Amino acid sequence: MKMLTSCSLWRRLATGIMVLTIVVIFFAIQLQRRVLHARSPEQGTFHSVLAGNPSVVKVPSKVDGYDMVPSDTCNDKCQDAIQANRLRKAAEVCSQVDNSKVRSIEQSLIDRLDHVVVLDRYKLLFCYVPKVACTNWKRTLLILLGLLGHDDEVSHLMIHSLAMAKLPTLKNLNTEEAVRRLNSYKKVMFVREPISRFLSAYRDKLEKPLNADSRAFRRGFSSRIKGINAAELGVQNAVEFNVTFYDFISYLGNPRNKLASPPEEHWRSVNELCSPCTLQYDFIGRMETLERDRNYVLKHFFEVDPISYRLHTSTNPTNSSKLRDDYIAEIPEKRMRALYERFRIDFDAFGYATPLS
Repeated sequence: MKMLTSCSLWRRLATGIMVLTIVVIFFAIQLQRRVLHARSPEQGTFHSVLAGNPSVVKVPSKVDGYDMVPSDTCNDKCQDAIQANRLRKAAEVCSQVDNSKVRSIEQSLIDRLDHVVVLDRYKLLFCYVPKVACTNWKRTLLILLGLLGHDDEVSHLMIHSLAMAKLPTLKNLNTEEAVRRLNSYKKVMFVREPISRFLSAYRDKLEKPLNADSRAFRRGFSSRIKGINAAELGVQNAVEFNVTFYDFISYLGNPRNKLASPPEEHWRSVNELCSPCTLQYDFIGRMETLERDRNYVLKHFFEVDPISYRLHTSTNPTNSSKLRDDYIAEIPEKRMRALYERFRIDFDAFGYATPLS
């Protein structure tokens, strides 16, 4: 009898442990699903993981030095660690943003995502940012989709025209179609140090009327940026207005200037163009490490040999730190502070230093 009672007790104990284990595993799975997905597609709503509380990812100290340096010695393992660091940093900054403004995907937001290209063949969403190797990426995407040949010599303006006609964006989709892709596709974006990006836009579009494109920008924005009413002054050709970099930075830092005209995509914030605090990006590349990051994306997201997709040299390079320093030397801290406040997420979320002294 005692032996039977002992066996019965052990059997009950084993059963209890098994039940407890099953319960623990069940709740662990549910917690993991909430963290990884944080979405409810059956309701047509996508919720950002990036905007939630990020897990801490320890990055080897030696990797930190590669984050902004275009070194070829950073292998895939090094790149993975860097990406963990970049995504963690973005998540930390986004977690401080008002969640009510960033977490739900609605048609009103999708209508603004006209820079997020939908690549169904690769189950990928790619956000392009003007002045961040934008033309190079559009050319590459057109080649990957078979819409352009590797050796085709196509003008800068033709690349943009083809991309506009042939590369669909999330804005082209209804809410249901957009949410389905947001919940299942990988997402890639590339960023650039904001001051360098603005300088590139300024030199290319406003500094000198070198071609039809820059003349059109000067005609459309010079008087607006300088706060001059050309009609009242009787000026027929606003292209002659000389916009200084000081004028440009002052214009960008003033929140009353909405930067809403389509051509102002060249200096609109990355936060507005790509919604990094709402969309869950899987890869954040940098202009500063463009070739290495681009090769990684081509290899792991498109599964092609990066060697076959060469980068085209910029016709208006502005990556020199000395050139950047020369231009910002004339900008007082008050103007820089206003610029930083308006583009704070672009600086902080992507790990770029504040422009304030």
